[in-house]
Amino acid sequence: PESIMSDAASPPRVRIDFFFDVVSPYSWFAFEILCRYRAHWPLELRFRPFYLGAVMKTTGNRPPAMVPAKGKHLFQDVMRYGQHLDLSVKPPSDFQGLMLSTLPCQRLLTAVSMKFPDKVEHVARGFWLRFWSQDQTAVDETTMRAVLTAAGISERDATVLLAAMSNEGVKENYV
Repeated sequence: PESIMSDAASPPRVRIDFFFDVVSPYSWFAFEILCRYRAHWPLELRFRPFYLGAVMKTTGNRPPAMVPAKGKHLFQDVMRYGQHLDLSVKPPSDFQGLMLSTLPCQRLLTAVSMKFPDKVEHVARGFWLRFWSQDQTAVDETTMRAVLTAAGISERDATVLLAAMSNEGVKENYV
């Protein structure tokens, strides 16, 4: 994090680049904590979508659910965290399918961050709620459009963002 000076009466703000993938419930929990407390803490949050699957593959790691010792307790742990944070959590019934389907979501979030950075928070939350609270893991154009419009993005802009997902500029800015 880097400090950003504000007026002399208040403490310096700390910029946090929050890297996340909507596949991760732990990213969701950290996201909600940061959003919940930023009014009380001197924070400037910058949301940075990235594809966790590529990181796992590149580093030779496996998702926690695929590691027997971790997977055995994962959903119980997630439920406890959700309860502690007062979030309605319902683990996805098709977790394997979810793990393989978030690349389009992350590309769409990258496009949103480039055109409407103030909407990333709402779009990301929309995906997390679908996946980790409502057990809706389908990722198709209709689903993504619904998440965009629920976040306050017009149908016209949603169409532009959905088309931008395959744009080289989005892919280059995609972490």
